[in-house]
Amino acid sequence: MSAFVVSKKIIDKVVRAWPLPEGVMSMPCAWYDDIGRKLWDMNVDAVRQRYGKDDSWAHGEYKYSGSSYSQAESYKAACSLHYQCSEGDVPKRPLYKTLEKLCNSLAHSLAMDRPDVQAACWDG
Repeated sequence: MSAFVVSKKIIDKVVRAWPLPEGVMSMPCAWYDDIGRKLWDMNVDAVRQRYGKDDSWAHGEYKYSGSSYSQAESYKAACSLHYQCSEGDVPKRPLYKTLEKLCNSLAHSLAMDRPDVQAACWDG
């Protein structure tokens, strides 16, 4: 298995779908920036744990772009980030577990939106 630091666009797609705190309809831009930075740092740390402390590739600051992405784009991005963060102790972290739940939630939502799933009988 190899690991790499994903692009900022991948982080944007994940942040776009990130679950808001319960009962909250929107958050300030700084909240999205913070989530993105935490995800970016988690990815960098996973790569460091895989390959060592060479930080020549860990550069730049993350700032959320506010771009709109489809649920499918966010799902693929979340799965990519999830895989790239599966090194060392990172999978034990609460942020990683939330990312895993996001992947599952997006997959479920995408599956339930399919016409063949909607048309399927619940009982027999």
